[in-house]
Amino acid sequence: MSRTTPKVLVLLATFNGGKFVADQIASVLAQRDVDASIFVRDDGSVDETKKILEDLESKFPDKIVIIRNSEFSAPGAAKNFFNLIIAGSDADCDFVAFCDQDDVWLPNKLIEAVLALQQNGADCYSSSSTLMWDYKKFRFNKKETRRVEFDYFFESASHGCTFVFSRNVLGQFAKFLTSNAYALKDIKFHDWLLYFWAKSSHLKWFYDERSFILYRQGVNNVIGANSGFGALIKRVKLLNKGFIRLELLRYLELFPEQRGSEIGARVFRWNRIDRIFLAINALKFRSRRTHAIGLALCILTIGM
Repeated sequence: MSRTTPKVLVLLATFNGGKFVADQIASVLAQRDVDASIFVRDDGSVDETKKILEDLESKFPDKIVIIRNSEFSAPGAAKNFFNLIIAGSDADCDFVAFCDQDDVWLPNKLIEAVLALQQNGADCYSSSSTLMWDYKKFRFNKKETRRVEFDYFFESASHGCTFVFSRNVLGQFAKFLTSNAYALKDIKFHDWLLYFWAKSSHLKWFYDERSFILYRQGVNNVIGANSGFGALIKRVKLLNKGFIRLELLRYLELFPEQRGSEIGARVFRWNRIDRIFLAINALKFRSRRTHAIGLALCILTIGM
């Protein structure tokens, strides 16, 4: 790398986040040992979010840019991030990070990710997180660093707000998005799609068991952290509606080689024999035995 201080582009998607977004941005601007700048795009907020962003852009014109492109016009967090990725594909940066509107980053979040990428020759990075309930309750939410061959078929690497990746990955993924725009309108998870694409592209992913982020709970997370009885009930309800499998089927349409694989073909057909096969092989999708058993039971008993 030619520059002494790594330059990190932070992609921040907002929607009705006026209560928390200023704190999140402050924690990004307080990152140590990196040169962090922010591309932020709002998805039609009706609270004070837009005004807060405009005021902050005026205050920090060299650090914050409001993006107004609309290559993906449909609402939703995934499409908001897709627009940010495309807008950022020509930016001057060394690394890129996803950012939610309502978390708080520890001051060393980005530099630790950058060092992990550099020291391990990796393309992409994710980490554990610390769950936070209104600054009153905290719980470490460890993500597995021991991964299995087909984990990306049924989950992302971690929360998208922990993702950091190279400038080269940004450019490649932006090209993938623009060339497949017609098929992305119903995609719900930008982070899971990036992980699925990266693994399908044989990129190297570094999984950090440490946490450098306070991941706020009790707000409008699509799924939220995989922690606690309430989160379990929420996930089971989504699985029972076929939510996860439907998202996976959309990915398989985008990756013909994955759809043609044994795992992909069985997910696509989803008959009784296929479900039994997938359940028996659940340890290929989850590294923790307890998680694999839970996944197997879901595959056998509910819609996924």
